[in-house]
Amino acid sequence: MGGGSTLFFLKMGCLVTSIENSKEWKEIVERKSHALSLDHNLDLRYFPANPKDIESLRPYIQSINNGSPWDVILIDGIPETGVECVFEGKEMLSLMG
Repeated sequence: MGGGSTLFFLKMGCLVTSIENSKEWKEIVERKSHALSLDHNLDLRYFPANPKDIESLRPYIQSINNGSPWDVILIDGIPETGVECVFEGKEMLSLMG
């Protein structure tokens, strides 16, 4: 399917920022959100990241800082970055998050 949680929140009227490490996945989400006329509420970011290269992962992990604070953060990207994303993200939550 692709982009399920992103599309769900867009359909609910939320402003959504999605950070992707796969260009193909980013393009799928772009196409689907555009086809549903939901792309006006979507900030879709692409950070190429290789799980085997820690230096390429830093911008991906730290990209959550741009635009914070966030009300909700979902982490389902690169498995090797999950813990780091949680620690980085918890500092970026709003008081309502």
